[in-house]
Amino acid sequence: MIIFLHDNLGYKILKFINEKDSSSIEKLILVNDDQSKLNKYARKYFKKKIIYWAKSKDNKIIQEIRNSNSQIILLVWWPYILKKKFLNIKKYYLNTHPSYLPFFKGKDPNFWSLLKGGPYGVTLHHVNNKIDSGQIAFQSRIKNIDWTWDAKKLYDQSIFELFSLFKKNFTNIKNHKIPAIEQARKYKKINFRKDMLKISKINLNSKIVVKNFLNLLRAKNFLPNDGIVFFDNKNKYSINIKINKIK
Repeated sequence: MIIFLHDNLGYKILKFINEKDSSSIEKLILVNDDQSKLNKYARKYFKKKIIYWAKSKDNKIIQEIRNSNSQIILLVWWPYILKKKFLNIKKYYLNTHPSYLPFFKGKDPNFWSLLKGGPYGVTLHHVNNKIDSGQIAFQSRIKNIDWTWDAKKLYDQSIFELFSLFKKNFTNIKNHKIPAIEQARKYKKINFRKDMLKISKINLNSKIVVKNFLNLLRAKNFLPNDGIVFFDNKNKYSINIKINKIK
């Protein structure tokens, strides 16, 4: 496997594969050479297999992919969109996405799923040239979500569920037993960060349904980031809330 890795999920999955079948890892692509837990672990066990990401290294990385024996490319919490020239070099490209596709493609799916009332879940999907629109390989739902859930709690649970989903299907992935289920075509919308930021600014004189307002508040509740933002007398304010179940 060639694995593009980032952040805590990248660390958890790399550690799992290393303990389960380290020989299946041919190359690791990391965002940069920092002191994160992921990078320290990668340097300890796979120092000679690491390539650090940079646009100037596109051709080198593509050549490494072409020269590898593996037919599987994993994108684990990868923060960049791969250019078309990266795709179709190998047979399988799988990406981790923290929503129940085809719902909530693109950025901030934890925000949008809480705002819209679900569905909630995570997906491993094939990669094509459209954001989060490739065929679905594996999915699982996140259940029992109530009003006490906010964006941070859903984000953390999504990491846990993606890791569990990968562990459950690792053997099938390694053996190329990977389903490819077409996404429903009517769900085409792709969300961008600017969309979330725009809807998170409210006018003090606007009318809004209370339920929708509460969903907006908890969907944007992700400290230390700003919550819902409003302006008054040229001053900027941010609202973060905590909803407790008392009965």
